Amino acid sequence: MNDRILLLRYSDFHGVDTIAAHQKVISESGHCWWAKIGKQPSERYLKEFLEQEKKIVLLYTSGCLFRSELRRVLRERPQSNYPSYYKRDIFDQEDEPSVYFDLLSIEEIGLSFLDDYVICSSGKAALYDLKKTISSYMFIQDKSLPLPPKPEPRKRKPKKVVLDHSSCVYKRDGKCVNRSCINYEYECLRPRYCIKQRPIKEVVE
Repeated sequence: MNDRILLLRYSDFHGVDTIAAHQKVISESGHCWWAKIGKQPSERYLKEFLEQEKKIVLLYTSGCLFRSELRRVLRERPQSNYPSYYKRDIFDQEDEPSVYFDLLSIEEIGLSFLDDYVICSSGKAALYDLKKTISSYMFIQDKSLPLPPKPEPRKRKPKKVVLDHSSCVYKRDGKCVNRSCINYEYECLRPRYCIKQRPIKEVVE
């Protein structure tokens, strides 16, 4: 049983059968690079995922699910072993993928495979979340396994507010500029006791 599985959502390019194109390269060369366009998988989960002895990637589109065995990951464009349509539909469009997955196999499996899996980050049923969200990827795990601890939110330092009652924001060049104040256009010598005074706030981190 694998601790984690990476599920990638994909769409076909301009009528291209994405799965068939990658399977063809695998049958000819023994492996094929799969480009991940758009948002990159979480670095934290991806690192833990790659440390597993056997790395499984699921490919999903429009109710179809495929199982793949992953060999490695590449951050730069590979020199070969990818479908021919990549150049026309990806590279020539200057839409450089964020990461490439080196797949050793691709086989179709039923969606019922996901019945026993949940989302690592939330614990929600994988199949339910897959149908309700548009996330381009998700890490899933067997529902019998404990969920990984969530990182603690960063604590912010409390802000201290200091009010300077010896001055006032209505004071300009030594004179009061508040038209509703009795000291308007005159120098206010005692702002602390002015009922219309608005103290100056100074925020201290």
